[in-house]
Amino acid sequence: MTQDHTDGFLSRVNAAFMAMDLETLKSCFAVPLVVYTKAGVVVVREEAELERVVSRYRQALTENRVVSAGIRIESRETPSDGRMRVLCRTFGYDAEGKAISTSVVRYFLLERPDRLEVEMIEYISSPLSLEDVEKIVH
Repeated sequence: MTQDHTDGFLSRVNAAFMAMDLETLKSCFAVPLVVYTKAGVVVVREEAELERVVSRYRQALTENRVVSAGIRIESRETPSDGRMRVLCRTFGYDAEGKAISTSVVRYFLLERPDRLEVEMIEYISSPLSLEDVEKIVH
């Protein structure tokens, strides 16, 4: 897992999420996928559930005027046994390109023989309200 490889992978995940490219997202996320949020822990056990959670989260961002996003790697741990934790800051932008939100997310990456996968996500901070997050994950 090189730095360029993980950076490129997480940029691709971010771009696929903003474009609602579900096929790319399904290839990037392990199922089951563990997601920690301020509303609690959710285990996504099948691809249909992953699609539902991603769609609801993207809709919530749209309702909050976020139309695009950028990602910045804050820190990464040294890979161990094919796993790595990466801390990212995501910036949400409105239609005029103004940064209107930020979130901090820790990705737990797993290196497969042919690709990387996200096996767990921890939302450390999110621009969404607790009520919005509960609607997304429940």
